[in-house]
Amino acid sequence: MAESLPGARRLMPGRRMRPDRRRSHGCGRAFKLLTCLSLCLGATAVGVVEVGTVQVAHAASSQVPPFWPVVPELTPPPRSHPDKPADPHGRIASTPRPPQAQVQVTPLSQKSELYNGCEVTSLAMMLAQAGKPVSKLQLARQLAKDPTPERRDANGRTVSWGDPNRGFVGDVTGRNRGYGVDHGPLAALAARHLPGRVVDLSGGSFDGVLNSIADGRAVVVWTTTSFAPRSNWVSWQSPTGTVRATFSEHAVLVVGYDPQSIVLADPLVGQVRRVNRQTFVQSFVQMGKQAITYRK
Repeated sequence: MAESLPGARRLMPGRRMRPDRRRSHGCGRAFKLLTCLSLCLGATAVGVVEVGTVQVAHAASSQVPPFWPVVPELTPPPRSHPDKPADPHGRIASTPRPPQAQVQVTPLSQKSELYNGCEVTSLAMMLAQAGKPVSKLQLARQLAKDPTPERRDANGRTVSWGDPNRGFVGDVTGRNRGYGVDHGPLAALAARHLPGRVVDLSGGSFDGVLNSIADGRAVVVWTTTSFAPRSNWVSWQSPTGTVRATFSEHAVLVVGYDPQSIVLADPLVGQVRRVNRQTFVQSFVQMGKQAITYRK
């Protein structure tokens, strides 16, 4: 949202001041502001902003300048403060978020039974940390699947396949080619074992992940196998539309952080490891800001 100029109220487009309504002591001030704004915006048309009791001309632009006030139709929800933990609904807690935190989990490996099962294995670790242990094999059986078969062109490129937001695409065991699954079906599966307690943080900032860790709750997060952004993206057609994906897609259980690092349980190796925080957050953003946790 654009920042508002304190005390300002935007008039209707094209509306001008009538000479009989100008105040003599505001003319010099208006002329100076008009000159400055015209030079900054490089526009030729002129509109009007009313600041307090003095009307000031401004240069019109094809894009809304950042200082124009914007009045939302609805009051937005409160935002998380980057240094304070918040609940899943964004309410700010009174205790500042600590600079580092870590929760204890028992790492699990997706291999050898689930070659493509990083998502369900990460979920199995999260459920165990939440006090509701479920085996990765049971979760793999219960996970929704998109049965759409893969079709490739003459060059071996995938041209059509399933939608990972409908269910797992391909073979989770690895006996056949497989891709993965997005947050929607995995959150629905988690809710079967933690009814009323699953929190889908997807679409929010990484602060939500950090706040959950500070509160003692591990988080399943989508990243890449290098824990950094990747350029090897492909696309294919699915029954619901175009899917954009990378075969470097990966899911892990984030269990800790400090100013420089993210601590995670990596199901690909079955170990807890520490990775660069900045590049990990970048990969989280690139993968669509997908994350799932739970309420205590």
